[in-house]
Amino acid sequence: MLRLVRKEPLQPALSGLFGVAFASFAAWKTGSAKGYFLLGIWSNLLLGGLFLLSLLIRRPLAGIVWGALNGTGTTWLKDKPSRRYYAIATLTRTGVFAARFVVQQWLYEENSTGWLASRKSRWATRCSHWPSWWSCGQPGAPASG
Repeated sequence: MLRLVRKEPLQPALSGLFGVAFASFAAWKTGSAKGYFLLGIWSNLLLGGLFLLSLLIRRPLAGIVWGALNGTGTTWLKDKPSRRYYAIATLTRTGVFAARFVVQQWLYEENSTGWLASRKSRWATRCSHWPSWWSCGQPGAPASG
């Protein structure tokens, strides 16, 4: 309601609601509170696989996403250094997704729900963004315009 009153977009709130509803459903079906984390754990594996696949077909997802966000499209594909830096960024993100999956799946299997919640919130803020920033922010990295 507050978003409607403030005339803010509803999409983030609805996405969050959908995510919580789906995770809650998973917890209910598994009969355990730790089931709440399954969607996040397996989405890391799926996203890591997509990022890896994009490298294998030589269309790094970091570049595709960044090009779509800043309006440059795929012009960076013609520039060899840009392709290399976007490949590094994509590979780094693949590693982050893989590490998140391995650690969170292990915590899930160990029934460490408290640690799982702690890792999930910390990794969401710290480990998710700095690798892409670092690899795209290096001298000679792709320009944003």
